[in-house]
Amino acid sequence: MADAPTLADLIIDTLASLVIVSDREGRIVRFNPACEAATGYRAAEVLNRIFWDLLLLPEDRENIRKVLGKVTSGDFPQSFENHWVAKDGSLRWIEWRNTCSLNPDGSVQFIIGMGIDATQRKAAEAERTRAQKQYLDLVNSVNGMVWEADVDPFHFTFMSDQSRNILGYSVERWTQEPDFWLAHIHVDDRERVERTHRKATSACLPHTIDYRMIAADGQAIWLRNMVSVICENKKAIAQRGIMIDVTDEKDTQETLRSTSDQFKFALSAAAIGAWDWNLAGDGKVRWLGKTEEMLEQDPKFFDGTIEGFLSLVLPEDREAVSTALAQGLEKRAPYCVEYRLRRKNGQIAWHLSRGQVLVNQNGKPERMSGIVMDISDRKRGEDEKSRALEATQKALQLREDFISIASHELKTPITPLKVGLQILRRAFTTQEVEGLRPEKLKQLLDISDQQLNRLIGLVDNLLDVSKMRTDKMKLMPVRIDLTEIVKEVIQRLEPEVNEARASLTSTLEPAIFCECDPSRIEQVVTNLITNAIKYGNRSPIHLKLHRTSESAVLSIQDQGIGIGKADHDRIFRRFERAASSTHFAGLGLGLYITAQIIGAHHGRIEVTSDAGQGSTFKVTLPLSQPT
Repeated sequence: MADAPTLADLIIDTLASLVIVSDREGRIVRFNPACEAATGYRAAEVLNRIFWDLLLLPEDRENIRKVLGKVTSGDFPQSFENHWVAKDGSLRWIEWRNTCSLNPDGSVQFIIGMGIDATQRKAAEAERTRAQKQYLDLVNSVNGMVWEADVDPFHFTFMSDQSRNILGYSVERWTQEPDFWLAHIHVDDRERVERTHRKATSACLPHTIDYRMIAADGQAIWLRNMVSVICENKKAIAQRGIMIDVTDEKDTQETLRSTSDQFKFALSAAAIGAWDWNLAGDGKVRWLGKTEEMLEQDPKFFDGTIEGFLSLVLPEDREAVSTALAQGLEKRAPYCVEYRLRRKNGQIAWHLSRGQVLVNQNGKPERMSGIVMDISDRKRGEDEKSRALEATQKALQLREDFISIASHELKTPITPLKVGLQILRRAFTTQEVEGLRPEKLKQLLDISDQQLNRLIGLVDNLLDVSKMRTDKMKLMPVRIDLTEIVKEVIQRLEPEVNEARASLTSTLEPAIFCECDPSRIEQVVTNLITNAIKYGNRSPIHLKLHRTSESAVLSIQDQGIGIGKADHDRIFRRFERAASSTHFAGLGLGLYITAQIIGAHHGRIEVTSDAGQGSTFKVTLPLSQPT
């Protein structure tokens, strides 16, 4: 070859591929830098040496002689692979493509080999093959059927050899028969499995399904299929999973279920619940039988922990329950406690729970088991008894208070009457009647008339209460102009307003008609205005009457002593009053009578007030239909 580098020399030296040139006897005449890098030999070390003696394994030398024999006979190019032995003894895997250059007479001058160092690729392929074999060995050793499948259309692309052991079917049947899987699912499970599988797959969700498959011998085998879904761009493209034989588990569950059903039936028949606290295991409390149903608890609110159970107990009973549990655990004392639970409908129910700690052979608590029963009826009976006793005592006290107040109220108008009569009697006895001045006589008669009216009012109120208690109050409803009745009452009570040094203003919408008993409605308006005068503390009183689409609305507002919110309901009860009887006269019947009359007219009365803030009483009555 020429000493000066040619263009071909430059190209060969810059190629990434290995280029080796030898003569027809195999002596190396060219060894490019890529060959140097692959073997560790410098070109000067290998020139004129037989390349197979230097670079090839003994077992590869005969093969290369055969290849070169074909090249020299003109049968080229040739492709093959072999190992080169590097200078450090390591092996490099080379993929070759050979040709030759010819003399003018057609004989072979040089053999040219161009190679690619495939060592890393071959190592990767070997590792991949090893890993795949290891994976298959692992998959086939798993006590379950590992599988892979394409989704659209669904068909199995891989099934482990365990399918033969579990179901008796070959791998080929799974991968080659498109409908094999669904066709061999138990007919009672098929629709459920197909629906669940399709829905979860379309949503790209992992899922687990238990179902039965018919094995090759005709038996129904329970499988648990745990599936992961592989998705791209939110679309399922493949699946992987494992099917595990859970037949023994299902048989055990069925046996336990049967035993549990018998136990539940016994508990249900006795209306008793049962519970078990696993102290040595997971620490969970479990309700047995229909206990959860009996307790009317929502499962999502109970996580099975003792803390979760205590959270269901009313706060005021938790300490008693915790103390009873602690004594049971620490002192092995029988657990017995009454407590309240809030049912899922919001109602409160009383329960009695009894239990006992069970210990292992080392004396350590293993579990605590017991029963629970609903004692709400018993507690309700006790509460009703207690409330009845309390109500009786309160009624007796109200009666005593009423008798005391009534005696005082009835005596109050009688005393001025008696004094007036005594003055008149003394005047007649001493024959001084003519000496009585007319104004003095008129004053005595006015006082007597006023007190008689007061006495009549008290008696009328008592009679009204009696009628209301016995449902003997009769209404005489007619079509009335409520506005006119309110005006008349305001006019009639004007002297009382003036005497109390109060002021009364009104805003009355005209011609508001209702179907009412006029005397009873007049009584209602009178009661409300006189109350405003009595408790208004000389404050302005404003009365407003207007109509809505269906009702007449009357409101009386004062700025007096007001009524505490806690007394709003109580003031409409018989003999009840918010203000002290020592400061304000009355039997405590006015608002009770008023509320009864309004109710009898299908209306309603309500109060808006607070202590020291004045009061507004609002009466709503249905409008009469137009004639």
